[in-house]
Amino acid sequence: EPLLTEGTAIDIQTDRDGQDQTTSHYCLLPENRVIPILISMADITSGLGSGMSIRYFPIFFLESLQMSPVLVQVLYILSPMGQAILLHYGQLWSKTIGRCRITVLYKWTGIAFMLLMIFSYHWKFPSWVTCSFFVMRTSFMNATTALTKSVLMDAVPKEERGKWS
Repeated sequence: EPLLTEGTAIDIQTDRDGQDQTTSHYCLLPENRVIPILISMADITSGLGSGMSIRYFPIFFLESLQMSPVLVQVLYILSPMGQAILLHYGQLWSKTIGRCRITVLYKWTGIAFMLLMIFSYHWKFPSWVTCSFFVMRTSFMNATTALTKSVLMDAVPKEERGKWS
């Protein structure tokens, strides 16, 4: 039975010691670059998506929820505090569950809180409920930065970490 099937790409390269190395390609990407490229693409996509919406939240709070500027700033003080707490627990849980699973769990939880925020505004819930969902959404979405950075740094060679960070 052949080890290679049609459609499998294998390159034989020589490493620094002159030893032959076999590397495979996934979707035209070298195997040792798949994780860094996927993480970078996900970060860029998330950044573009949030960049088009996050900047309008203060306007939403001021105009739609009729909040004072001081209360809006309180939300922006509470969000990093929630992020710090979730970051701590995420690192603890990642030791048993895994960094990628915690990251995915946190991101999906953040998306769920965003939907709850939208629905709570649409169904005319009290402003504090919508604001609570905003704080939770922001905290969950931003608490994954250290976990994804550590996965990224583990997946690239030490001499290339500056390029990928």
